[in-house]
Amino acid sequence: MKIKRVLGAVCALALMLCANMRCVYTVEAGGEELPGLWSRAEIEAASAAAIAAAEEVARAESALPELNLRARLSFSPVSASETGGGELAAGILRHCRGVDGAWRVIVDGAELGTTDDRSVLGELLDGLMASRVSREAVDARLDGEISFVPVCIPEGRATESALLAEAICDAAPVIYTTPDGEEHLAFA
Repeated sequence: MKIKRVLGAVCALALMLCANMRCVYTVEAGGEELPGLWSRAEIEAASAAAIAAAEEVARAESALPELNLRARLSFSPVSASETGGGELAAGILRHCRGVDGAWRVIVDGAELGTTDDRSVLGELLDGLMASRVSREAVDARLDGEISFVPVCIPEGRATESALLAEAICDAAPVIYTTPDGEEHLAFA
């Protein structure tokens, strides 16, 4: 009698586990693993949305990047229940042919352009700020609120980094500090 109860409990547990288990996928696009776990249907819907958006952004025929999917079993709900799959579509879109992932550069609410490489822009800004401050400066900063908003742009349409760095320094003046602790406005 006890064996039947134990077997019944084990079977009930196994059925409950099977009923709550889902096959989900991790997605890699263009060599970048995109965050989240997705169902096959959500991947297909996100791919369709990404290719449609890519053709709008590129203003030409586009193509999806190679998607590498890895299946796994999960007891948790898939990611799209929280994001609606938009995050996945945006991740795929950044890797479509004819589209570049970039950042819109905004200084104090004014859009100045787009950059496809924030590290290059940062290096150019550092050099430009160094050229504008006094030799005795111990610190320098830009006096403005700079924000970067991720966007997708047609391939090769990012603003030239040197021009964008100049525009940022013009929109957000360079303030430098001297050894005596005084702050000064740098002039171009």
